[in-house]
Amino acid sequence: MKKLAEWRIKTKKDWILAFLFTALMVYVVAVRFFHWKILNFMQKFMPDKMSTMNLPEGYGTVLFCALGMAVITMAVLALEHQKKKYIAAAGLAGFLIADCALAGFVLHCRLIVQRGYEEPAASAWIALRDENGNVNLASGDETLARLQMLAFSLERQPAERQEELKKLVREGKQDRSFVWFSFPEKYFHGYDPIFNIEEGLIYMDRGDQNMVFYKDNGFIECVEELKNTMIEKK
Repeated sequence: MKKLAEWRIKTKKDWILAFLFTALMVYVVAVRFFHWKILNFMQKFMPDKMSTMNLPEGYGTVLFCALGMAVITMAVLALEHQKKKYIAAAGLAGFLIADCALAGFVLHCRLIVQRGYEEPAASAWIALRDENGNVNLASGDETLARLQMLAFSLERQPAERQEELKKLVREGKQDRSFVWFSFPEKYFHGYDPIFNIEEGLIYMDRGDQNMVFYKDNGFIECVEELKNTMIEKK
């Protein structure tokens, strides 16, 4: 019993160490057991034309840890019969940190995606499944510039059609072509969006079977022209 008494939190230093140890444990739990759930949650705040493959990580973990520590701190303060204003301040601090993490995530994602609208892609890999061939385009290629312009001007299909089209793709299980753009790292993150073409449909797989379908604006025709060029060269 004497040894247990020695482990009791008594001084201000003890409380600081206990807080830091608890924060570390919350972080370990978040990374070890909730990593994918956090990613799936952060998907809800991704801008258009971004997938989990391009998702800047870390923000979701900070958000989760801030909320977790806020709840734990509030509970400890309540058990210690601290004033309500201190309990409220702890909760407010946690939620403010979580809000800042979410705002930072949204801003970072927008900066990453904005590159597709403002900067030329470094390269693109076009996989043509029908011809079992691939085409690599480098920066400066006119076809790459045209594909990029078309890809980033694609508009979403109406919300009521998204589930219907998703079901068609899942049940069809057809070979697909895709255009994989690559942008060099910037804002501490790379950007490699993939646009799929299957059965005349254009979509992006954002992760966790979350597909977004787009209206064709000439994008498929441009890919078909590449395919015909390959056939002529054979």
